[in-house]
Amino acid sequence: MLNHHHNDEGASARDADPLFQTTPHHDSDGEYGAVKKYATVAAKLALAGFCLHCVDGGGFVVGRWNLSRQFAYIAAVEQFQRRVAP
Repeated sequence: MLNHHHNDEGASARDADPLFQTTPHHDSDGEYGAVKKYATVAAKLALAGFCLHCVDGGGFVVGRWNLSRQFAYIAAVEQFQRRVAP
């Protein structure tokens, strides 16, 4: 049975303020931003039938069927992705 006399006074905007201030903000320039950028490009390429892999020595490989292409920087992978999977 539902209680229609529920009091919600404990949860207010002032309670959320300290939580908001202590939560770390991760922008697209940090470590998490690099991971997000890689995941976003990989997902867009995957939707077009490509796969994206990191190379041990640095760089990236994009593959499809029996063909692959190597890139030194994620910016180059993004440029390629915009051409093949807009």
